[in-house]
Amino acid sequence: MRISDAEARAEKRATEELQGRTPNGRRYFTLAQSDIAKADYAAAARNLQTALAFESDNELFRRKLKEVRQHLR
Repeated sequence: MRISDAEARAEKRATEELQGRTPNGRRYFTLAQSDIAKADYAAAARNLQTALAFESDNELFRRKLKEVRQHLR
């Protein structure tokens, strides 16, 4: 059972990394993804920064913000 518990925790952590842990983190990340699809990188950067305000340790959000900022140059 321990392996199953560890696997379940790892899967939950991976899902949270992809989708966000908090409702507001998920909300602003989803908005940023929509902005990226429309090539509105300024809005995407704002939404990712807001998502990071709710989940400052989310590496996916940080990577996406870095990618978006490269488009703004």
